[in-house]
Amino acid sequence: MAEILPKWQDKPQVVNKASTPTLRQVFKSPWKLMVFGLGCLVSLHLFSRMLSGSIIRRSTEMSAQSMPSDSLHDIYNSTLGFQKVFAIGFAERTDKRDAKTLASSFTDIDIEWLPAVSFEQVSPKAAPPTWDFNRQAKGALGCWRAHMNALEHIVRHRIQTALIMEDDADWDVSLKDQLLEFATGTRALQHLPPNSPSSSAYGSEWDFLWLGHCRVGSTDDDQEFWVIDDDSTSPPVKHRWAGWTNRHFPDEVRRDGTRVILNAAGGGMCLYSYAVTYETARKILASVSLTSIDSPVDASLSEMCRGKLGNPLRCYAPYPPLLASHRAAGPQFRDSDLNEKGDKWHKAYTWDIVYSTVLNIPRLVKGMATVNAQWPDHSRPEILWNSSLRASSKGYLKTIAVSNSTTSPNEP
Repeated sequence: MAEILPKWQDKPQVVNKASTPTLRQVFKSPWKLMVFGLGCLVSLHLFSRMLSGSIIRRSTEMSAQSMPSDSLHDIYNSTLGFQKVFAIGFAERTDKRDAKTLASSFTDIDIEWLPAVSFEQVSPKAAPPTWDFNRQAKGALGCWRAHMNALEHIVRHRIQTALIMEDDADWDVSLKDQLLEFATGTRALQHLPPNSPSSSAYGSEWDFLWLGHCRVGSTDDDQEFWVIDDDSTSPPVKHRWAGWTNRHFPDEVRRDGTRVILNAAGGGMCLYSYAVTYETARKILASVSLTSIDSPVDASLSEMCRGKLGNPLRCYAPYPPLLASHRAAGPQFRDSDLNEKGDKWHKAYTWDIVYSTVLNIPRLVKGMATVNAQWPDHSRPEILWNSSLRASSKGYLKTIAVSNSTTSPNEP
């Protein structure tokens, strides 16, 4: 039986063509039609750009969120993974400033200068009440105040991490590679995964990094060291200046071509270079500036690392050091602004640094591709150097029974 359709469907539908004008009818002129088409294309292009930009921005934001803010490779920036790098020096020692400016230019380090302080600039009223002016060298008081001023600057400006160096500090041309290894070691000693989130590339459980010293050491306890074998930047034992504070010398400390990273709970000496956090700067100011002391500033900081003065510090250090004091060629009295010395002439040298940046400035300024070790008898007296290359860590954790190590009255 045929389906009966409603009357309105039974008749064919007539479309009124006049009611649906074409584009040609709307745009009577071909030029108007062309302009309309171009407008559509431009709108489509802009929309796609906006959509693409949104996707890229979102992808970038997600990538930034997934990457740790304290990547170890922040060490390769111009402040070595710290917020600031400072150098303390007298304005009149333009010779030292020129040397450091050149050295930092070749190794891409951005250094801000802070003024040194002489003995005469410290008011007796501002000196620690128990300071023995007869026993302590004049330079010790000015040195104390200069470092306190640097720490006060950090606190006042709320700088979260900073590296402080003295004006005669020198470093290896591969300092950034060395610091990458050092940071890997400090993280391992803090038992932090290599890329765990923290406020610093050097980990989150440190107060004081004693990078440039003339003596450092550990306690006698069984403890972990970060050991780097086959390190050509570690000075041979016979050429080392920096001492070891502990009377027990682990084999790794006395071995050519080896460097160790340690918990410096045995203290240290000399402040060629060190790093602090904002909280550390506050602790030191409270313990070494506001508390009455009668000892050089490095001795006070050593006591804080040992937990015997004020607020104990969690200290880490490399041995041998990564930064050390440079002595330009000339009479001895030019070496230090704090201690009087004679006029005996000496050649240029830098303690404990194999491929000294300052000593290699004559080669670097010529654009030479190699740098020299300062000791001709070094196993690698000349090496290729390319500042754009980056190293990878090769150290490892090792537990050492320090108290069972060799006992020797001699320096390593």
